[in-house]
Amino acid sequence: MDIKNHLKTLVETHAPSGHEAPIREIIREAWAGLVDSTEQDLKLGSLIGIKRATQPLDPPRRIMLAAHMDEIGMMWREVVDGFIFVSPNQRGR
Repeated sequence: MDIKNHLKTLVETHAPSGHEAPIREIIREAWAGLVDSTEQDLKLGSLIGIKRATQPLDPPRRIMLAAHMDEIGMMWREVVDGFIFVSPNQRGR
């Protein structure tokens, strides 16, 4: 994976809060060769990648990598004397 191009794709993908599906699919595709399976939390929309151990350990070890998929979404209201006044994105609207 070319990390520079991958990051460029992630940054350029429109995915404000409540509308993360496009970015989730990009991440799912990127993980395809790295994890054994993926699941999606239907309530929150989180993408979960599962990588099973190649050797059994007692006790089993688990690692979790977590990050936000959405971007900060704001709408500009007005520009006054060179200052931009914004309103936060209304989740799901």
